[in-house]
Amino acid sequence: MMWICILIMFLSGTLCLDSGTNENTSLKPTTTSPPKKFLVHRNAAFNLGSDAYLNCSDKTWSETIGQSFLHIPGFSADDVGVYKCESAFKGGSENYGIDVTLTVSPNVSAWLEHKDNKMVAVCRAERGNPPANISWSHTGNLESVKTLNDSNGFVTVESYLELPESVTPKNLSCIVRHMSWNQEKTLVPELKNGQSSVNCVQNFYVFFKHSYS
Repeated sequence: MMWICILIMFLSGTLCLDSGTNENTSLKPTTTSPPKKFLVHRNAAFNLGSDAYLNCSDKTWSETIGQSFLHIPGFSADDVGVYKCESAFKGGSENYGIDVTLTVSPNVSAWLEHKDNKMVAVCRAERGNPPANISWSHTGNLESVKTLNDSNGFVTVESYLELPESVTPKNLSCIVRHMSWNQEKTLVPELKNGQSSVNCVQNFYVFFKHSYS
């Protein structure tokens, strides 16, 4: 009986010691890393008069704690600017800076005109944003581009092409590209009203002068 009692006391003391050790361990302070913050910059462009939607995050619903968006109906030049928002997700948060610009489709036109006894083709993309890109189906003796900015932030681009004698106007076209269009636009320049008759008079005068002399 003596051995049995001693053994029970020894086991009881061991259990109490282990229990005390566990309590001391649970009282130790735990260190956790602070949530991560990410800075995100993004660009967005919307057509004039369209409905604009700005999402505060590119993450999915399952990743974010709360997702929000901004609706701007009838987007105009007054809505252009930098929009800021913060989105929380599992593991941190994102601070967004969205640079929002306005996209305006330009009005396009093309024509032929006479300048210094030479034929010049003109292609014009008027009041667009950003500026349109203009190219020609044929190369000419002299090509130049003029860019005009107005007070409202719209840009007009004019491209001039001096035609060589080997190129006939009917085989010439200008190609206009703009980010607001799904595909490029092709225009065939034609003589302005009154240009053809003036040209005929000038040619007749030159012919008559040489014949008379």
